[in-house]
Amino acid sequence: MFKFIKILFFILLAMFIINTVAQASNLPEAIDFSLNDVNDNEVSLKQYKNKQPVLLFFWTTWCYFCGRELEVLNKDYPGLIKKEVEVLAIDVGEPL
Repeated sequence: MFKFIKILFFILLAMFIINTVAQASNLPEAIDFSLNDVNDNEVSLKQYKNKQPVLLFFWTTWCYFCGRELEVLNKDYPGLIKKEVEVLAIDVGEPL
């Protein structure tokens, strides 16, 4: 239970930081990148420029904490969509 609370705290802190950064006007732009989604469609970060906030979540299958955070993100996803936040979950370092 304590680990779950720590994970939830981390996610809430990350969301707070993202919200604060999104509201700042004098920050440099994020570096654009493109990756293919699970349907082999190209997704680019620039697609979201001046449209909506984007939460980038980098994860991997062998990471226990990543799995727990994905569970929380899946649960909170409807609320994020209502707030017009796009979530891009990026699997790092593993072949398709």
